[in-house]
Amino acid sequence: MAETQDLRKTIDTFMERHRCYIVDFVCGRKERNKGLWTYDSDRIGELDARVAEFLRELRLPSSPKDPGSPSLLFHDLTVLKSDSLTQSLTNVFRLREGKHMLLVNVSGSGKTRIVLEGLSRNWGFYFICQDDGTSIGSQDLPIAMQHRLKNHPLFKEILPEDPSSSDVLKDQLAYNCDIANRIFAEVLLARLVVFEQFLDSMKLDMEKPENRDCGISTYRERWLTLQARPGLLECDDDIFASLVEAMHLESQSLQTLKSEVSRVRDSILKKLAVYDTSRFFLVIDEAQVAATTFPHAFRSAEQNLKGGVGRKDRPVLRQIIHGWTELLKVSATKTCASYVITGTGVSLLDITEAVASSTGKKSGFATAYLTGAFDSAEDQRAYIEKYIPEVILNSEIGKILAERMWFWFRGRYRFTAGFLSTLIEHCYYKPLTLLNIFIKHYADFTPMDCSESVLSRQNRFPLLHRDIEHSMDVFPLDFGTLEKAHRLRKKVVEIAYESFISSYYQGSLGTDEKQLVNLGFARYAAKSLQASIDERLIIIACVVWANKGDIECDTLYQYLCDELPKSIPVSDSANGFEHYLAYYFALVFREYTALNVVFDFLDHNAPLRNRSAKLVALHRTIWDGVTGYDEGVTQILGDEPISQCVGNLGRAHNKMKESDFMRWLRFKHREAFFFPKRSATGDLIFVLKLSRTNEEPASYIWVSVQAKLHTGNPRADGNLYLSNDVLHHAIKTVTPRRFFVNKDAPDIPLPRVSQLNLMGDRDYASSSDGEDDHAMEDDDDHDDQDRPDERNEVLGAMWKLPRRADENTAGRFSCLRVVASWPAIVEFSELEAKYNKDGTQNKRRIVWSDPDKNDGHPLAVLNRRTFVDYTSNLSPSNFLTAYEDDRKTEAFMRGVTAEDQIYESQEVAKSKELKGRAARSSKTSPASRKKATRTVEKVKKVSEARKGKALVKVDNGNAPQLVRRSKRLERRGAKVGDVEMLDSDIRDHEMDSS
Repeated sequence: MAETQDLRKTIDTFMERHRCYIVDFVCGRKERNKGLWTYDSDRIGELDARVAEFLRELRLPSSPKDPGSPSLLFHDLTVLKSDSLTQSLTNVFRLREGKHMLLVNVSGSGKTRIVLEGLSRNWGFYFICQDDGTSIGSQDLPIAMQHRLKNHPLFKEILPEDPSSSDVLKDQLAYNCDIANRIFAEVLLARLVVFEQFLDSMKLDMEKPENRDCGISTYRERWLTLQARPGLLECDDDIFASLVEAMHLESQSLQTLKSEVSRVRDSILKKLAVYDTSRFFLVIDEAQVAATTFPHAFRSAEQNLKGGVGRKDRPVLRQIIHGWTELLKVSATKTCASYVITGTGVSLLDITEAVASSTGKKSGFATAYLTGAFDSAEDQRAYIEKYIPEVILNSEIGKILAERMWFWFRGRYRFTAGFLSTLIEHCYYKPLTLLNIFIKHYADFTPMDCSESVLSRQNRFPLLHRDIEHSMDVFPLDFGTLEKAHRLRKKVVEIAYESFISSYYQGSLGTDEKQLVNLGFARYAAKSLQASIDERLIIIACVVWANKGDIECDTLYQYLCDELPKSIPVSDSANGFEHYLAYYFALVFREYTALNVVFDFLDHNAPLRNRSAKLVALHRTIWDGVTGYDEGVTQILGDEPISQCVGNLGRAHNKMKESDFMRWLRFKHREAFFFPKRSATGDLIFVLKLSRTNEEPASYIWVSVQAKLHTGNPRADGNLYLSNDVLHHAIKTVTPRRFFVNKDAPDIPLPRVSQLNLMGDRDYASSSDGEDDHAMEDDDDHDDQDRPDERNEVLGAMWKLPRRADENTAGRFSCLRVVASWPAIVEFSELEAKYNKDGTQNKRRIVWSDPDKNDGHPLAVLNRRTFVDYTSNLSPSNFLTAYEDDRKTEAFMRGVTAEDQIYESQEVAKSKELKGRAARSSKTSPASRKKATRTVEKVKKVSEARKGKALVKVDNGNAPQLVRRSKRLERRGAKVGDVEMLDSDIRDHEMDSS
């Protein structure tokens, strides 16, 4: 009894010193301007009157850690409205008895804002386990965990593990639990005591005549503010931590603390009942810290195991929840509080077991992942409109700023809110430049999606008389933990590279890989409950980090080289060779480069051959009815780190993105390369900017590339060559009039100029980045059908390429056609007609006709020397040469390659023609017998070659032709053994091919 009286005396003495300050805080007498941010007039000088008034009316709180910076975290609680926020609050704050919530997502995703919004609408307590960089919340719980518990002389962080010492384990577990329960009971009691005083002061204030119309929500917000920013109370920096300290010095027993908690708890519940409230919420923020602190100091509550032996280890979070649940029980099975626990990675099993072991029944914990992040351009736009004045947001610079903020900051709240806070601190001075600096500080690269010409159009507005220096206090993305986790690092790099190349990653994270949420790289997105790495800023930051060369990590080039052998001749999506080519073109065209150095042209007199070009990523902007185009650049420097990016390097066809290709063609995306779907156009398409000459202005051209990772056919000169049939088909796919047209189908007439202009002006309504697209029906099963309407839409977009090269330079649609083959050599001479000695045309030679007709689009192939030289010094060095050597060895040993068989077998003559040829050769003669014998001898050499005895050229290397030759030899009287040898050779070939 005496101990209880001592405790109450300590509490009363402490509260007597603070009571008047709490009364003032509850009444709001000194809160009007306390804690509000104002801009630094000494630094900024005079502001435009409209902007200055806008900032005054915002009444932004200042940051607890830096009064010179505004904080958006506390601003307008209960005022912000959105469907996603309403849904999140409904899911998380459930008042029904026994329902608790675990809110899990990546740091900065909006968890804290959600619980603050919830506590501004519901009575409750707000605890933090650590400062996450926002400097909010009392330090009472962190001090109790990291100092009082850790430094207690009888507390052991690791329990004894010897099963034979069950008594020792039992005693130490009891010590640990008793110490923890007393320390955390002091924390809860201090919060209850201050809350009771707050309610008493609120009741008196509400009884005043002038406050009778004052709603209770105002007082709830003030109670939340006191918990989140205890430093605003004039008499103490942290009233809760100070009261805990005062009680802790008295060394109270657990029973005494329980008794006092019960008394204050019951008093609070009676006072809340007046306001129709019988329960309150208990929020524990950043709980992943407690979930990983002292992981072997406590045990689960399996009471049937003697002395705790066999019970599972539990961290301190389990003991906090278990102890508080015991203290807040109003009956044997009911508590007066519902938990809301937030964190980046908290075990649902741990906290469920902790509550259940106290109440004796299933706790009803549920898990929520959706935190209402900015996954909609409209939601983000509505948010930033609150913080950027119209005079700026509705200007040209403001429009570009909003588009860039959506492009770079889609995802977690902290990206957008953090930049807005910095922007407001600088009073909106040169916002586009500030965004570049912000990204550089956070992700260590300079965004190049905004041209120098646009940046130069920023003036000092709204500053009237002076310029200022931009300063930045942004915590960069922390890669320290990832450097120590090899397997997780490898997964992050794989996702980052694949997303950087194609803006699309088809894999998913495993259960153990969800630890990446804890580390800040993955998140739970609104569209899926699967953890994923899908935020552009995070992806490119990972690419930049992985390419610095100072960690054990594959560079982007090494990754592409590893992926190249996985490519197959026919694929539904972009393969490794297409990605490799995108990297190569970004490397070789990073600055103006002569086209005749990179390509070999079919027409040696092509005007385009003598021009220089560089890679650009165009993005269309419209301001005041005038359309403009920004030239973005991604700097791929080979063996140097990536330091400048326009965004992802490429964008692949995604059947879940309706009209994605059309939006890219109309420059609504920012990627330099697009990988269209199979059978649409070439394998990749991009834009080059032609340099200005004395005769020609600077202009743009399309480049359509067909990628052929083909071994080809071996020849006697020791080289590999792409077959004519494969080459003919490749040329068709990069020819504009043949886009979306089956390779064997006849030509479809081109649309008229008027139609092209109409289709080129057609708009595809979407968000600026196309992230909110609706799913469309997958039509990939109809790739063998002609789609003239789609072809015409594409041609209409190509027709509207701004400042495109004239028809004499690059053809009707300003398109350079490229066949990129490796290691097979493309011989343009094979496209020419062959003639006999007498000058007559060889009828056995197919005469090639350019499918481009008279459209005038230049045709080229890769210059093999440049292709090799530009990458030879990158690691792995001389990769292309080594790859070619391996394919040569394989081809000359086997005589045929699987990919060539796939394509060439499709071109075998029809069965009726074969039968007719067999009928014409039914008669045998000495000459035909002699010819048959020579053929059999040749086949013998082929068979020996496959056994490694010789290297010879194989006639076309085609199994169907070998079959026909076997039948002809049999009809012409060749020996049975010779025919059997050929049949064996055919079977060996078929097995090799399979």
